[in-house]
Amino acid sequence: MAGFRQETRASIKNLEIQMGQIATRNAFERHRVVFTVGTSIASVATAWTGYSLRPFHDEKVEQRLESIEKAMKHKHNLEHSEIKDIVGPGGLSVPTCAAIVATTLVIGTVPSF
Repeated sequence: MAGFRQETRASIKNLEIQMGQIATRNAFERHRVVFTVGTSIASVATAWTGYSLRPFHDEKVEQRLESIEKAMKHKHNLEHSEIKDIVGPGGLSVPTCAAIVATTLVIGTVPSF
């Protein structure tokens, strides 16, 4: 008798889980447009926030680089051109740009399948 009650309780719990999954799926299907628009707005807001905070980050990076340059000049008497030679040309290479574009493309299209 106890085994039957446990099986009944387990089947009731499974039924409750399935009903919850169905209810969640139905809610997502009914509000698909709202979720799509909401995620699009959130994506644009995130991009805009990152873009607007970029100058602050660039300023901090420049300050840090200037302090490093001053320290190197003070300690080793290096000139600006010598420091640039040590640091390198900077910028992004073509393979790096291609990798970034490919990664962005994959990340952007894979979830839509």
